[in-house]
Amino acid sequence: MNEESNLPNYLFAIGLIRSSLFGLSAFVPSEDDHDLHDMATITYTLLTVLWMLGITFFAQLSYEKATKYRRRIAQSFVFAFIPLGHYLIQHRLYQVPGAYSKYALFEWLMVVLDIAFDAVSIFEFQGLEIQTFGPKSSSTPSKAHIDV
Repeated sequence: MNEESNLPNYLFAIGLIRSSLFGLSAFVPSEDDHDLHDMATITYTLLTVLWMLGITFFAQLSYEKATKYRRRIAQSFVFAFIPLGHYLIQHRLYQVPGAYSKYALFEWLMVVLDIAFDAVSIFEFQGLEIQTFGPKSSSTPSKAHIDV
C-alpha cells in the first residue's frame, strides 16, 4: 500500500460510524423504536466486521501475539452470527419462548468480542512512553512521565 492510499481514512470513518451506531442501538431499546434499533444494530455489526478485517490487515505483523488474538476474536465474532440469526428467526417467525433472551445473549457476546478485539491493542502499546512537560519557570520544571 502506498502513502497516497485512502484506505486508512475509510477505516477511520468506519470506526467512527460503527461506534455511533452502537451508541444508538444501546440507547434506543427495541421497545421504544424497533426499526431504528434493528437498523442501527445490523449496520453496527456489519461495519464491525469491516473494522476487524481492516485493523487486522493494517496491524504490524511484528506484533504476532496481537495479530493472533485479533484473528481468533474476529473469527468468533463472525461465527456468532450463526446462533444470533437462528434465535432471531426463532423469535420473529416462530415466536419460540426464550428465543429472544438467547438472541440477546449472543448480541451482547458480540459486543464483548468487539471490546476484546480493541483491547488487544495493549500488546502493541507495550514499551510506549509518553512524556509531558509543563511550562518553563524559574523554579524546577514540572515533568510527568508515564510508562505503559
